[in-house]
Amino acid sequence: MNQLSTNKGNVFDENAMTDEKGKIKSQTSQVYVSSNEQPTLLSQNFVYDGFNTPKIPCLYHKGNILTNFCSCIQCLLPLCPQCVEEHIIKHRDEKTQNKIECLENVLNTVYKDVVQETNFFAKSYLDLENNVVRMAGANNITIDKLNKIQERIIKVVEQFFKSLINDVENKQKKNQQNQEKDADQLKQLVKERWSSHITFLETLNSVNSMTSVIQYFGTTLLEDNQTYFNILDEYSNRFEQVSSDIIFYQEKAIEIAAHLSHIIKIRHNDVPEFIKIHTLPNPKLQDAFPLRSKAPSHIKPSQPLYPSIQQSPFTPPQHVITGATRILDSGTFYTDKRYTDSLNRLPQYQMR
Repeated sequence: MNQLSTNKGNVFDENAMTDEKGKIKSQTSQVYVSSNEQPTLLSQNFVYDGFNTPKIPCLYHKGNILTNFCSCIQCLLPLCPQCVEEHIIKHRDEKTQNKIECLENVLNTVYKDVVQETNFFAKSYLDLENNVVRMAGANNITIDKLNKIQERIIKVVEQFFKSLINDVENKQKKNQQNQEKDADQLKQLVKERWSSHITFLETLNSVNSMTSVIQYFGTTLLEDNQTYFNILDEYSNRFEQVSSDIIFYQEKAIEIAAHLSHIIKIRHNDVPEFIKIHTLPNPKLQDAFPLRSKAPSHIKPSQPLYPSIQQSPFTPPQHVITGATRILDSGTFYTDKRYTDSLNRLPQYQMR
């Protein structure tokens, strides 16, 4: 696997990805994300500036490339300069407001938002690992408190304290097992979700970038991410409630012989059996559901919005991945039927 950039901790060194003038270095190798790669933080400084924007031919108008994008939910349509003129007329005739933007701005918006959420998943992955370690540390703190109380009681109660320590260890062992079980499941899902975000970001720098743009605006991608974030917050917040509290009645210490069991008690707060991990959306971004409730009525649910392009090689930004190669199986979608009709006449773009 080729090393494309220098990774310091969890943040990429951009100097390894730019030339002396600060331009992004060219990259000829394709990029893969290994299934064993750990989530890491991505740089947010990359910008599509026109020079590195994917040059995508317009299939409506020969010789033109896509320069704009209408992000209206009923459109989600890439446009060349000639398309823009026609599309503005269409909105005017339908008395609707267009949301036509420069393609660079659209790509930058999608890239910035998705990198931010991708980094949240990377941080959450590390937090999941740290929470398991903190759980083990909490057990030691509880046992230390018990030992300090034990030192204040005469030797005749030593065996009693040993039983309390065993109680804590056994009870918290179950808590830790539950915590680790949930963390393992969450880590796997978060890792897959993170990897899927990486795939999404790579597609933005390819001829298939419109797939990701349309998916960003036209599916439940962000809503699904929020569901992940809610579950991760729930996992982190419950840690405060699962440690064992010690109740010590110091004034009754002289009654050790007769009332030892009433002097010290341990209150256990168990890890909940489930934290709704099963309700998380599929970690693969391409499985996000389309926002069908907002789609125009003339588009059938089973009708592809733009022809799929199988196994399309591309050159992603070097700042996205440490070093590897990947080939994506992804599709680009346009919502205008005459676009898909024109593509169906080309063998390399046959609808599946």
